[in-house]
Amino acid sequence: PETWIAGSFAVVRHPLDRLVSAYNMRIAQATPPFPREISITEFLDWVEWRLPLTPNLLDNHLRPQVDFIGPQTRLFRLEDGLDAVVAHLDELFGERCDLPPLGRHDFRNPDTDEMFDVSSSLPPGVAERIAMLYAADFDAFGYDPEPNRPVRLKTLKPELARNWRRIVWRSRMQLLRVLHIENEISGD
Repeated sequence: PETWIAGSFAVVRHPLDRLVSAYNMRIAQATPPFPREISITEFLDWVEWRLPLTPNLLDNHLRPQVDFIGPQTRLFRLEDGLDAVVAHLDELFGERCDLPPLGRHDFRNPDTDEMFDVSSSLPPGVAERIAMLYAADFDAFGYDPEPNRPVRLKTLKPELARNWRRIVWRSRMQLLRVLHIENEISGD
């Protein structure tokens, strides 16, 4: 029942940072769901195709954040820090929690980090595509779609790349896409 919920809050993140982080996290996993050789552009191709079909793709890490927000949800932007969340909870529960300031933590995987080069810029067109894919988030949370700060984008070091893995994965994705379109046309 509506009266059962005393309050609702959410911490939202800039959609561009969120997508880049999801990409970086997945390629650095011990067993990534796709080859580490794929680029952010290829990852975005896959997300644009799969997300409408599977909204909970990659455990909802790629789902538009507006899907989780209710009409009375108090919003906090991750980029503004988390101290305001603690103050909000203190106010909500009528108690003061004297936590040390919540700083930024880096949870990179040291076992795989040496496998990657890091770039501070996105390939041309990626930011615009992210802005279109997450237009509702940009609008609802007041984020600027222009990346006015550097990103931390991982790419597998060339000496570790086995391009055949990327080619096989792309071919498989293209085949799945064609089969999906064929099923839609035939009504199966």
